[in-house]
Amino acid sequence: MADIRQRNYFFAFIIHHSAFIIRHSSFTIPGLPTMQASIPSLSICMIVRDEADRIARCVQRHLGLADEIVVVDTGSKDETPGLAREAGARVVEFEWRDDFAAARNASLEAARGRWALILDADEWIEEEDFARVRELCGEGAPEAAYTIATRTYMNDAGQIGWEGCANPPGDASDLSGFLTSWKVRLFPLRRDIRFEGEIHELVENSIVRAGLRILRCDAVVHHRQAERESDPAALRRKQERYLRLSRAKVERNPGDPKALHELGMIAYEMELFQESASAFSRAASAAPGHAESAESTESAKNSESTEGSESIVMYAAALLRLKDFQGVRDFLLSRMDALQDSAVGQAALGEALQALGDIEGAEKAFQRSLEIRPEFFHALVHIGNLCMATNRPLEALRHFGHAVEVNPKSEIASTNAGICAAALGLLDEARGLLETSCRLAPQVWLPHYYLGQIAQVEGRYSNARAHYETALQLDPKNTRVVQALGNLP
Repeated sequence: MADIRQRNYFFAFIIHHSAFIIRHSSFTIPGLPTMQASIPSLSICMIVRDEADRIARCVQRHLGLADEIVVVDTGSKDETPGLAREAGARVVEFEWRDDFAAARNASLEAARGRWALILDADEWIEEEDFARVRELCGEGAPEAAYTIATRTYMNDAGQIGWEGCANPPGDASDLSGFLTSWKVRLFPLRRDIRFEGEIHELVENSIVRAGLRILRCDAVVHHRQAERESDPAALRRKQERYLRLSRAKVERNPGDPKALHELGMIAYEMELFQESASAFSRAASAAPGHAESAESTESAKNSESTEGSESIVMYAAALLRLKDFQGVRDFLLSRMDALQDSAVGQAALGEALQALGDIEGAEKAFQRSLEIRPEFFHALVHIGNLCMATNRPLEALRHFGHAVEVNPKSEIASTNAGICAAALGLLDEARGLLETSCRLAPQVWLPHYYLGQIAQVEGRYSNARAHYETALQLDPKNTRVVQALGNLP
């Protein structure tokens, strides 16, 4: 790391015990090579606001990667700016004006390096990947931009594209899987390369206009999914701000599939499924091959992903939430050439067909999904449910057991596996799975109900009563639990 900044020559002359320091930038000694101030090679550029709980760690962990770290603070009310400075960053104050691109560009303008690497305060690169990044921006490196995978770690295995992970890195070690997305994060610092878009800002368009190639970097940016806001009103205000900015972006760019996809995503998160479906439909129509992730873009043509267009799949997901099962079926079948190798698309088709009563077609779709991606949690759970609905508990247990292996921290998988095991008379196995569910999700009544059923079958009535009462506390109006309590001797 070039962390020594050479400014001028300092010559100290000791006379009568007094030190005189000569500072003269043009003073040189004949015969010595002229030395110039070193220029940082890599500048990490960040925008932050109210990140006091993690900014210092983020800065400190990347000091060994970057020559400088520039933090643009957009109006923190906490100690973020001071903590960033103490950790070793150069902090720039920026007045927020509802424009993420403007804030990003302020960080680029403040940077002094030859290359920029974009990070956020809740993201990190493992030290083992530092050399990969440095190699791409060292002396003699080609002038190009690089797309880097971002892994967002979470336990929500129901998310489209979720992948299980046996050994997540340190800060995410308690989580069971991740989603992968791609974006350009590493590029030369040039005046003609700037971010665009008030929300979901991207730098790719200006890179293409500048004539640079977009290549792939093998490093990974790690990101832990943010915890849900403890204040629902604050979360709603944040969502509404993003929705307003996304709508404005689409209004200015009505044919932009990227902007439409972004609007669809925030509307989906806010359960505005009609608006979400409309946005995804328009995104798919504007660019039939459009996908949110960079695997389907020019920047990552060599990707092995065959998920097809996420806009198409998300349109189907929104229709499923609207219970328009026939619409989902007709839409996906019309796009099946593009989705033949899409595990997500096949699983969505299976959901629609099962809801429409086409059990055979649904099972074929789920099986095709698992042929494409054997570890696809979503398809494993749905085909397990289908097997249970058609009175095949042994097959269901096999699928749910596989789902537990893929995501050991999923209450849904362990509860369903426990119910299947109980139906097969495997009471010890069932008890272990259901007790795991209680630890994973103590707020869910169903595992307690089935633990009560098992205890009742075994004649342990006081234990059964305790589980039923716990289930009833969690769901006071549950008639199944009330009836079970009434049946106890």
